[in-house]
Amino acid sequence: MSPGNVNVGKIPFLKYTLAFGIGILIGLKIQFQPFILLASIAFLILSVMISRKAASQTFSGNRFSTLIFIGLLIVFGLVYSSLYHALRFTSELPLNAKYTGVILEKSPSNHQRFRYLVKLSSITDSTQIIAVHEKIIVYNSDSLSNTKLQPGQSILFQSNLYPISNSNNPGEFNYRQYMFREGIRYQAYLKKGIKVLSGEHRTLKISALKIQSNLLNYYKKAGIKGDEFAVLSALTLGNKNYLSNELKSSFAASGAMHVLAVSGLHVGIIYLILKILLQPLNHFRKLKIVKVIFIFLFLWSYAFITGLSPSVLRSATMFSLILIGDNLNRKTNIYNTLAFSAFLLLLYDPGILFKIGFQLSYAAVTSIVFFQPRINALVKTKNQFIRWTWGLFSVSLAAQIGTFPFSLYYFHQFPVYFWLSNFIAIPAATILLYLAFLFFVTTPLPVLSHFFALLMNAVLKGLNASTLFIENLPAALIRNIWMDQFTFLLLVLLVILLAWALAVRKKMPALLGLVTLLIFTGYLSAKTIQRQRQSILLFYNTYSEPLLSIIDGENHYYFSTLDTISEKSERLLNNSSIFFHTGDAINMAHLTGEQTRILLHDRTIFYKNLVIRPLSKTMNLNLEENEIIWQTSDAKILVKKTSNLQFCTLKKGKFIQLKESESILTFNTQNNSSLLIFSVAN
Repeated sequence: MSPGNVNVGKIPFLKYTLAFGIGILIGLKIQFQPFILLASIAFLILSVMISRKAASQTFSGNRFSTLIFIGLLIVFGLVYSSLYHALRFTSELPLNAKYTGVILEKSPSNHQRFRYLVKLSSITDSTQIIAVHEKIIVYNSDSLSNTKLQPGQSILFQSNLYPISNSNNPGEFNYRQYMFREGIRYQAYLKKGIKVLSGEHRTLKISALKIQSNLLNYYKKAGIKGDEFAVLSALTLGNKNYLSNELKSSFAASGAMHVLAVSGLHVGIIYLILKILLQPLNHFRKLKIVKVIFIFLFLWSYAFITGLSPSVLRSATMFSLILIGDNLNRKTNIYNTLAFSAFLLLLYDPGILFKIGFQLSYAAVTSIVFFQPRINALVKTKNQFIRWTWGLFSVSLAAQIGTFPFSLYYFHQFPVYFWLSNFIAIPAATILLYLAFLFFVTTPLPVLSHFFALLMNAVLKGLNASTLFIENLPAALIRNIWMDQFTFLLLVLLVILLAWALAVRKKMPALLGLVTLLIFTGYLSAKTIQRQRQSILLFYNTYSEPLLSIIDGENHYYFSTLDTISEKSERLLNNSSIFFHTGDAINMAHLTGEQTRILLHDRTIFYKNLVIRPLSKTMNLNLEENEIIWQTSDAKILVKKTSNLQFCTLKKGKFIQLKESESILTFNTQNNSSLLIFSVAN
């Protein structure tokens, strides 16, 4: 069966993985309680009884067995994921104590500060020593200790632990949920006072990170530095710590960001190199098993060194299965291999289901396998260059078909020239991986390794220059795309129905696709009308810098008490522009009365019939009905409640209406939330 053709009957693991994933989804959405297990078992028994009766009348024995197995997998996924997360956290940790732990990872943060992932081993408070096994994040700004601290070291420090929380501003990434799924609930901020204890812990991951650090030092010694070193570190070894924001932005805008994430392309090239180099061993039966073991170990060693990201895990698992299948002389079904690899990864970590890398990786590979042969078949020519060009274009287009709903939903942008950047980025990444392999192999021969380093440096300069060129092309990036979960699911459904229609060539998927498209356009039209009528006053939770926005239809205006806003405030404003589907935020200080319904006079804002007065000191004032007092010194907002105003805050990305009984609403944005006032009167 060619990759482009799909026979669902020959992909048994597809339904098994989907069932397991559904169970995980349910389990991760609810907290584990004993009654969940009992209810799940009772539901399964009831399903078996009903299915047995149905089987005697209409179902075949095989279908009956499959139904029972699928039900069992759903229950197993639910219980497994619930227990997995319940066992990671036993109880709340003391927030002020002495903490002992092992450094697992080290990476540069900002302002000369380093970020450490620490696995706690014990906590000493005023009364006792408590043994724990929980990961926390530690930020350390002591430059002297930062030079000495390395993964594997045991450390002792005293500090306050702070639960990881969100600011709950519009469009904000749910950092708390992300870290919770990584098994992390707390963080600490240190200026000094870390004591290194005797002894060193060596885990497989710490050893892999040390190897990665040594390999990076080889690059540095060879004279590769700056942006070239940053890109090479990310592309070959999965270390993105050296990438500047400007470099990330350039690769993202050009559509070449995927080459900086070690994925199937990178693991596939490593697999191909090893397969070619060890091909002579196939002539010796006893050495053939040595070849398989060596390739298997090398692939997983590379996966560990590059950080075990979801895309690397997927690639290493898939190529391992292909390796085993090839040497058992068994023909593998690529879709079944993909489904089985996903099943194994979900078994390893149920939380990986929610990781962006996992979703993008499987969406991209499945889409390439299905759509690429069909797109490639549209152009038939004997010209080798045209065939190569069209083949590369078809791969890029196929990958985009599967991943663009995820890219729009998570990253809120679309690189228009993705197809052009891939003509440069993919060949360049392939060349760099081959050169890096030769560079490390020839390190005992300085002349040769230096030659390969020079070649890598030249290719890297060309790659960086090309991405910058593409980024600066007209309309290279469509920005500020925001979609809710319903829109995202509709887009994913449209892609699935398109694939179904191409696979079976029947009317049903086409009709369903048409209905979905009508729902999609109708929903977007309703959202557009709603957006044109929106009238919102927004006070941000910024912790330090007072900032507010007025969303007036599709226009966005902001006011700050500072002459120059910080990078963080710029990010908050950009998130709001995306979230509310407006243009870029405009400083109210640059407006005139004729340009808008907003008037700024002596730091007092007049909008419609509202008056917003920013004050630096707390004052006891009698509020007029349409007056808002914004005490910028303590981030407090005082407003008299009226029937035409709706007061909301954000929680988990959803608007929560405030229903205090007092006539004067007092709200402090430093309580981990922004304040939104909707339906401002005309």
